[in-house]
Amino acid sequence: PASARPPCRCGCRRKAHGKWVFMDPEGVRAEGPMVNGVQHGVWDEPTPDGGRRKGPYVDGRRHGTWTITHEDGSKEEVDYVDGELLE
Repeated sequence: PASARPPCRCGCRRKAHGKWVFMDPEGVRAEGPMVNGVQHGVWDEPTPDGGRRKGPYVDGRRHGTWTITHEDGSKEEVDYVDGELLE
């Protein structure tokens, strides 16, 4: 039988925890905090059109106001509730 690793001092049970940086093959970065293996806190990530978006995750879902900076520098704010974009 495999022995279980003990939980670390913070209680995260060795799941992704703390600041994480993800980078795709082209070098585009997404970064933010992970808590118990899920995104939780303010993240900065790329948009499909080459811009950036920044805002909070709660328990792995976008939740709250996000600021989107488009490739041309224009900005807009959008709101999410429980992972769903509000219209």
